[in-house]
Amino acid sequence: ILKGKRNWTGPVDKKRAAHHAERLHHECTKNMFQNFHEVSDSVSVSEVFRTSSSRRRRRRDATSRRWRLHDHARVSRYRSAQDRIVDWLLTSPPDEVKLIQEIYESTYNKSLKKALEAKCGKKFFLALSALLVPPEEFLAMRLEKAMKGWGADDKVLIRILGGLDHASKPSMLQVADAYQRKYTRTLKDALRANIKGNFLKAATAWISALEDPAQHLEVKTNVDVDTHDNLDALLD
Repeated sequence: ILKGKRNWTGPVDKKRAAHHAERLHHECTKNMFQNFHEVSDSVSVSEVFRTSSSRRRRRRDATSRRWRLHDHARVSRYRSAQDRIVDWLLTSPPDEVKLIQEIYESTYNKSLKKALEAKCGKKFFLALSALLVPPEEFLAMRLEKAMKGWGADDKVLIRILGGLDHASKPSMLQVADAYQRKYTRTLKDALRANIKGNFLKAATAWISALEDPAQHLEVKTNVDVDTHDNLDALLD
């Protein structure tokens, strides 16, 4: 979702934000006793058809066929509801998503995040959470979570840090700044406290390289080689 086709810089449309808040409320309140996670986290399309196939083998009659059609329709309905929610949040730039949340909470006396959490499985809710906050803040929270507990989750740290550079959205600098604002310590200090060895060297070197690509070498690079007396010194 973060790397997908998101509207990052478009203007805030208050009318569209109000409409999306209304539609999100509709999706979150219909079928009160049914949750998105019933299909998205535990029941795949193939699993539904396997279940239906098992029924068909046991009961080769019209009832079995009706159950299979019902299950297929149930999967399609949940999948389309998730697609709609993602589309509404992706088509809105981050500032508009913030406005949607404000409209939702003021209109329905409940935060949009809590409303979605009650209807979603853990993985789908985590994905939606990435769209409800500025992306640099979301990644800062994911980095902090990966460093909590008895040991750091190296796989998560590698996946996040390795996907950030000066041109990514968000950039490494934006994420590092967001981390420092939220947790009152630099990202490099947090890494030094939680990881070690070659991984620590590589992670901090990557952040440093993006913070200062020239690495204080401007004095050497901004030199007229035609007039400089000691060119060998520039290569040290």
